[in-house]
Order: sequence, then C-alpha cells, then structure tokens
Amino acid sequence: MDRRPAAVMMTNTASARPRVLYFSRIDLPSPKANSIQSFNTCLEMAREGAEVTFVVRRLTASRRDCFAYYGEPEHPRLRILSMSLPLSSEFNEWRGTYFRVYLAQFLRRHARGATVLMTRDAPGLELLDQLRGLKPVPDLRTLFEVHKLAFLTKASHQEERGRALADPRVQEKLERRRGLEERVYKGVDGIVCTSEGARRMLDEHFSLHARACVVPNGTRVPVGEYGEPHVQALLDDGRRDLDVVYVGQLYRWKGVDGLLQAMALLPAARLTIVGGNEPEDLQRLDALAAELGIADRVAFEGQVAPHRVAEYLSRARVGVIPLPARGSIEAEHFTSPLKAFELMRAGVPIVATDLPSTREILRHDEDAWLVAPDDAMALAAGLERIRRDRALAARLVHEAAARVVDYSWKARARRVLDFAAGLAAPAPENGV
Repeated sequence: MDRRPAAVMMTNTASARPRVLYFSRIDLPSPKANSIQSFNTCLEMAREGAEVTFVVRRLTASRRDCFAYYGEPEHPRLRILSMSLPLSSEFNEWRGTYFRVYLAQFLRRHARGATVLMTRDAPGLELLDQLRGLKPVPDLRTLFEVHKLAFLTKASHQEERGRALADPRVQEKLERRRGLEERVYKGVDGIVCTSEGARRMLDEHFSLHARACVVPNGTRVPVGEYGEPHVQALLDDGRRDLDVVYVGQLYRWKGVDGLLQAMALLPAARLTIVGGNEPEDLQRLDALAAELGIADRVAFEGQVAPHRVAEYLSRARVGVIPLPARGSIEAEHFTSPLKAFELMRAGVPIVATDLPSTREILRHDEDAWLVAPDDAMALAAGLERIRRDRALAARLVHEAAARVVDYSWKARARRVLDFAAGLAAPAPENGV
C-alpha cells in the first residue's frame, strides 16, 4: 500500500472521474465534524470534475445558505438532496420496506454510467447492508469510509456508561454490530480509512475485507491566482489575545475534563472553548470548572458555524488537542482530528497529547509540542512552555504551515477519486 501524503498522489485527470452519490444520514447544515468533513469532501470532489450528489437526511436551510454556512460559494457540480418524509417514519432513519423500494428507484435514476456510492458511519453500514437485497445496478461501485470500527467504539461507549461488557444484552449488541461490519467490509468494492490506526484495526479484526487505502481528513487551504497555497506561516502575536483555545466537541473522549485540570495549574492563563452542543457535556464541564475554582477563567463560547471558527483561531496564542489515552480507543487509535489541520493552517502553535493517532499527523518539537496523555501536570507544562517561548512557537507554526498543504480537502478529494476510479480493476493480493 502507498502511504505517501495525499499531495503526492495527484496524477489522474478530471476526465476519468466517476459520478459520486455520497450518502450521509445527517441534517444539513450542521457544525458537527461529520457534517464538515462530508460537505468539504463532496465539494472538492465536485471541483475536481466529478458530478457529485450529496444525499442527506434533512435540509434545514436553502442550498445557498448551506454553502454559505460552510463559507463556500455554490458549485454547479455539487447537488444536495434530502431523503426524508415530513412526518415521523422509519423512512427518515433510512430503514424499512418503503425506504428500500425508494432507494432502489433512486439508484436506477441517478446511477448513470460509472458511479460510486460512498458513505460513512453506522447509518452508512446499514445502508450498504440493505443494498445486498436489491437488484444490482450496472456500473455502480460502493465505497465505505472507515473513521472507526463501530463495534469497538460501541464497546468503549458501553463501558463509559457503566454497562458491563459481560452483560448478555451488551454482548448481543456488539456481536450484531460486528456482524454488520463484517458483511459490509467484505461486500463493498473499496474502503477508505481516515487513519493508519483505523487501517491496522481493520486488518486485525476483519482480515477478509475489500481493497483499502488510507486518506486522512483535511482542512480548507485557500490558493492564490497561480495556485499557490495561502497558509499562515509566520506567528503574529499582534491580535492573539486568547491564551489557550480548544475547538471541538466536549464528549469525554475528547479530553476536555483533563484540560480543565491542567488549567487549574496555570493561574495566569485563560481558556476559550469553542464547540459542544450536548447539554450534559456542558453541564459536566461547567460543574468541573466551578469545582476547580477556574470558572472565571474558562469561556464556553458554544457551537459556532464552521466559517466562524477562524475568528477564534486568529486570536489564539496556543491551540490544544488534549485527547486522553485511558479508556478511549477512539482517541488513541482512530481519530483524524479536523482541529489539528485547522490549527496548522491558521498559524496557531499546537500542544497535543502524544498518542498513536496524533503522531500520524504531528511531530514533537517540529510542528507541535506533544505531552504525555492523562497527565494534567504535563499538559499544563506544555501549554505554559508554548505560551511563554514564542520563538519555539514560531518555529512550530512555520513547519506546520509547510506540511498542512498535504492535508487540504482538495488533496483528499483527488486521492479518494483516484482510488474510486481504480475500483473496477483487479485488486492486488495484499490490497492497495
């Protein structure tokens, strides 16, 4: 398998691009990472010459407003369709007999010529499993994006909720999910893993899987008139008035609890948290900040539209990725964090925990400062080091800017399309 950065793998021309039907059972627009990743992947595939139909569950805004929400102009080769009913129905969960009949008609209508059906997440697994019972569509190839192994992360979430894995009901759920994954990974035409960790776990737990490749997530890298990338390579502290900035969700496996404990050791620093839309997460962290005596130094900004995140990054002295190792297989092995690429592009020096997942992207003392996970003192020391040593911070920013061009959404889309174009060819014995 070729594991070179995405920018190196850009040789095919747009004329060979297949039609793409990208299914994601989400409501659009949304500030969640899966929405941002899916929209940008679809948009850049369209810009690379593919005719893309982005199928979501519900559209909660007009087409123009959806594009504006993500800070992008409309593109004629990207269509966005809603697949739901204006009433409570299992159809809206993309299940049931009526949905399967509708899906079969939809594919016959939209899969014209060489077409790739691409999807992700647990609803995507269910969608692909339903295709097995439908009449085959000529020239349709199926591609699944593996962000994590659902049965492993489901087990981790069950433990987090205090449910014993030995419980027969829990075991039944896990086996059902594992069986679903096994059928899909063997039956699809191709698999795109978003991290090396996901590819390793795929090989370990599902050895008889379809042809696979690794294509990490990305970020938007604007280009100039002659195609030159526009990234922030110089550290400019003139406007950087936010000490430490965290951008992302507030689930336990994101590590914000540990970040608050680290901030308690930095009495002169303030923390700005951008993101989080689950009330129980906000309540948990708000209570922890109060318990630690740092509530007056922590600003919860809430969820903001993706195009507004740059406002906070432009003011950040340090960006932090505090993923834990203990009790979170998702953080340790699977995640390909959008925030890492966004920080690299925006010229924000990064302090991150040292995990297999973060080491796929970041290199200690080169483009980021890595610290031991699950260690509040180590995280606090790393944050203070980068806050104070701005020469070191500037060096990290410069190197990160040079590397992030390999992780643009454009580069990702090209590599996914190159992989999809080859799905009709015989697979080599050991995969891609």
